[in-house]
Amino acid sequence: MGNTRNEKRRKRIERIKKLVRTYRITKRVIELSFRRRSVKVAFSMILTVIIFVAVALNVGPVIIKSNVNSNSVYAHESEKESVAFDKVSGETDFTDENTETETDVTTDVLAEVEYNPTMLPNQVTTKAAVITYSDVTHRIWSAAEQAVIDKYAGTGVGKTIYLTFDDGPSENTASILETLDYYGVKATFFCVGREDEFSASMYRAIIDGGHTLGLHSYSHDYSIVYASLDSFIDDLQKLGKVIYNATGIWPKFYRFPGGSSNSKTDDIYQYINYLNENGYIYYDWNSSSEDATGATLTTIDIVNNVMKNAGGSITVALLHDAKAKTVTAQALPLLIETLLNAGYNIQPITDDSPLVQHRTAE
Repeated sequence: MGNTRNEKRRKRIERIKKLVRTYRITKRVIELSFRRRSVKVAFSMILTVIIFVAVALNVGPVIIKSNVNSNSVYAHESEKESVAFDKVSGETDFTDENTETETDVTTDVLAEVEYNPTMLPNQVTTKAAVITYSDVTHRIWSAAEQAVIDKYAGTGVGKTIYLTFDDGPSENTASILETLDYYGVKATFFCVGREDEFSASMYRAIIDGGHTLGLHSYSHDYSIVYASLDSFIDDLQKLGKVIYNATGIWPKFYRFPGGSSNSKTDDIYQYINYLNENGYIYYDWNSSSEDATGATLTTIDIVNNVMKNAGGSITVALLHDAKAKTVTAQALPLLIETLLNAGYNIQPITDDSPLVQHRTAE
């Protein structure tokens, strides 16, 4: 993205590191200076607030604005029976209010406090908001990574790609969302059913970020999902209710576990017909990161796997958002840089998106 942009990132990271070092040193001085634990805790809390304020003033969180109506690709539960879905309307406009240009989009490196206000800079965990940009994302590329970016330059001009993530939410979801927001890119998440509060917050974060939230079965257990049509419907309804209870919306897009071409059922068409007749729209893929094969992949492997099958005018890329797929989350910055440098238009799935389906109704 150019030496100027990389230099800005490097300086930003250095400022943050200095703040964190200052915090740790000052906190230690306070702890050595006071014997009473209550006093130490009080001063530590005050210091934490000061540090966060300093970060806000000196580093500056970025506000990314969007006028997309996120409910436009969802059906409210009360409308589900009549299958009254709104059409997508509006365009997305990203504005970075703390940089010189609108294209140099960045974000608050301490965004984890949104999910866990008690989290301190030296206590960042994957469940808080996962990753700081100095660790993995948005850095100066190695020679091998830059070679990948350059390899596909210009190959995506006039083409559209949809990045889709299956199996979330997970410990990697927040990291994926942060990277997408950094680049001003929207994606689609086909989620499974999880009823803990962290997962509920991730469902909401996906929607609040302007991304598309889709259904991928509650259980992701082939023996349950494809046991019978009634079992399929029960699983689908259970997931819809979980997401509705967490977010207030009922997703309409669906991805079959294993895809519509899976070999786990002898009659996929009964499930396809049910979805079609009840207002759902299912999506498969025509490019895969191959991150679900069990093979040990590098970030460069994942990018090459997506790019090698992204030759058509419309590509739906399959990636995974699961606890074990940390490399996929780490590969996302390089993948997006490669796609943008190639000229691809990266979009979320909406009502206007072309269908990519392995099998269709008979």
